Amino acid sequence: METPDWTDLSGFTKQHYAIIDKACIIIASDPEPVAKLAKDIWTASRKIANRTPMSLCFDCVYIAANALGVPASKSFVKFVSNKVVGKSITPMVSNKGAKGDRWFISKEGKDAIMDVIDDEDIYEDLFKEWL
Repeated sequence: METPDWTDLSGFTKQHYAIIDKACIIIASDPEPVAKLAKDIWTASRKIANRTPMSLCFDCVYIAANALGVPASKSFVKFVSNKVVGKSITPMVSNKGAKGDRWFISKEGKDAIMDVIDDEDIYEDLFKEWL
């Protein structure tokens, strides 16, 4: 992986969007809709998620793929993360820690996801194991 250009927010965002794009190419036969949705979720949740920005990329890829009906298990996304960034990152494992619930079921996290997905049934189906 090349040295990131984080001279401003756009460089930071561009690097993480590239990670999402690479992951979606591996995961989906039509990666563009999955990548777009994952980037939108990443952008909406970046400030409130109790995850590193890179880990959040793989959470968002997992969420977007499954929201769009592309089967992507947590173990497969972890495998993909190793291919894309050279280390295994398990999606959806944020700690409860000091910030309370896992980011995607906290009020702020749900609001961020719902701002993008806007479908309560999809949200509940995606996160039923944690609700």
